[in-house]
Amino acid sequence: MASLGTKIAALLIKKQMRQIKAKLSGDAKGGAILLGLRGVVLIGHGATSVEAVKNGTLAAAEAVRAGLVENVANSMDGIVL
Repeated sequence: MASLGTKIAALLIKKQMRQIKAKLSGDAKGGAILLGLRGVVLIGHGATSVEAVKNGTLAAAEAVRAGLVENVANSMDGIVL
């Protein structure tokens, strides 16, 4: 924010940066799903908030309902690693 140009640029992209921040928030996703296991495992990030735990639990439940493990296994049927 050292110059007038950077202040104007920051003002122009402020809304988009907030949207990106919200999408990348650990609270919004709650963690990361691990692949390669025979079940759904969600790893939460350090200092996880209550909101993140809630959203992570909901994401894991949705993965189970959607048959994520079975779908990944079926899509890899016949692939030799």
